[in-house]
Amino acid sequence: MVSRSRLRHKGQTAVELLFVVAILITGIVYLVSSAVDVNNGVSVVYAFRTAGSDVCTYLNTGVVVNDSTHAPLNNIVELWNYTPVECRFVDLTVVQVNDTLDVSMVYSYPDSATKPAFIGNVTDFLRLKLSSVPGFRLAGNKLYYGEMGINLTVVVR
Repeated sequence: MVSRSRLRHKGQTAVELLFVVAILITGIVYLVSSAVDVNNGVSVVYAFRTAGSDVCTYLNTGVVVNDSTHAPLNNIVELWNYTPVECRFVDLTVVQVNDTLDVSMVYSYPDSATKPAFIGNVTDFLRLKLSSVPGFRLAGNKLYYGEMGINLTVVVR
């Protein structure tokens, strides 16, 4: 026959074990969700940096690819008569303000006469390129990452 104090002791140990397991699971969930948030931020910056570099890589070759994504950049290549543009991707700034991402992409571009065409066509290309990246979408002329709107600014120095 098992005594009552032994049964109470086993019950108390089981409750303590459940309490410890609950604390551990809560900690794991908290850490995983924090890591996912950090990875999302890194993913966004990486996507913009990659797309920004793609602009100059494409323009510096002086070659045209006939697809809808590169169509805006083809306009610049044609302006330069299919010669390398000497474009450089200089800087990227991403700042989250509430539910909006303010993104500034800075380029070095040698021709001040075609600067407005460069800014407009590069902005169009970036919207098209990023809309094909998972997590991004284009609604009308506005780019979104998840539910966050993106204010994209292309600057030429």
